[in-house]
Amino acid sequence: MAVLSANPVMEPASFWLARSTRTIFFFAAILTLIGVYLAFQVPISVFPETNFPRVVIGVDNGVMPVEQMEVTITRPIENAVNSVPGLQTVRSTTSRGSAEVSLFFDWNVNMILQLQLVDAALSRVAQTLPATARITTNRLTFASFPILGYALTSDTVPQTQLWEIATYDLKPPLNRVAGVSMVVVQGGKVPEYHVVPNLALLASSGVTITDLVNAIVEHHRLARTLRSEPSVDSGFGWRPGA
Repeated sequence: MAVLSANPVMEPASFWLARSTRTIFFFAAILTLIGVYLAFQVPISVFPETNFPRVVIGVDNGVMPVEQMEVTITRPIENAVNSVPGLQTVRSTTSRGSAEVSLFFDWNVNMILQLQLVDAALSRVAQTLPATARITTNRLTFASFPILGYALTSDTVPQTQLWEIATYDLKPPLNRVAGVSMVVVQGGKVPEYHVVPNLALLASSGVTITDLVNAIVEHHRLARTLRSEPSVDSGFGWRPGA
């Protein structure tokens, strides 16, 4: 005698991913097309615009000793910029005749506005700094890093002459190259001259020490201007009473 079951055999339910295969492939294809389109629309740059939250203050003051630079320049600048809103960290490096103060801000601040606030703070303290100090402020961007550098070395040419070659012969033509933003000469020795006046000769010629100093300053400024033009001969001198 056969016994038949009243319950029919139940087929296992299919997986939900298998039921939505067409929908999934459709959206995958759409996202792929959108990705390909956006890949050709995204701007490409060797140095993309990135607002690093950092401002670098550079100070050049000849050959002033480190201890004097620290007291008369670095610390007054640090105290002045501490009042800038949004400033988080101040780091400074001081060496002979130069100093670098790095200001770190929050990532959410407007760095163009922060640079203006830093310049305003420096303008207030500039009156207390030495008159010979040259201050520059720059935002840290990809353009702040040097792209190409040249080194001048010689076993026979003195460092002062190498500095003159780099400053007057190489820097002007490099500045005129298309696409060059800035050329900076680092290192070397700036030529210096020690003048010992003949007081008796000055008195007989009716020339004072002030006249001598003004003549030397004017000669130095004019000579530097002429040396910037290779086609102009700057071989001239000055004598008291001229």
